[in-house]
Amino acid sequence: MLKKSGKKYRRNALDAGFTFMETLAVIALTAVLTAQVGAGIFKLLQKGKAAAAKAQIENYRTALQSFYIDTGHFPETSQGLEILWSNDSGTEDYEKWRGPYTDRKISVDPWGNKYLYLDARDCALCASSGQYELMPDGLAWGIICFGADGLKGGSGDEKDIVSWE
Repeated sequence: MLKKSGKKYRRNALDAGFTFMETLAVIALTAVLTAQVGAGIFKLLQKGKAAAAKAQIENYRTALQSFYIDTGHFPETSQGLEILWSNDSGTEDYEKWRGPYTDRKISVDPWGNKYLYLDARDCALCASSGQYELMPDGLAWGIICFGADGLKGGSGDEKDIVSWE
């Protein structure tokens, strides 16, 4: 409590510190600000994951082109992207294989799912099975990342990331 002492007011030693209401107001304000910052960071992380998936697909594009230069064709769908790291097929067709074509083993996408590699020779089979029918005609291959949900289709964070867009 403030007491008049001459022309100046002084606080009593018992009145020092914050009141309970002041403390609650500071805690509430801190919680609101933390929630807003946390939501913003989460959105940035999701955008970062999408950008990382696009960059990884571009790295695989370069590796596939190198593979094609060495062997004269792109891998088959059944071989997947793993053939870029290790030639375990053992077929005569890959005697010209000069890999590995990537600097590390083929990884999963930023959400922990495998990338889907499609060869144009097998694309009709993929479309008939409903696996993925949206790969445009005329492409030799395609790579698909199914986004945050790991399922075909979606929007926002769950949107598919494809090599042809």
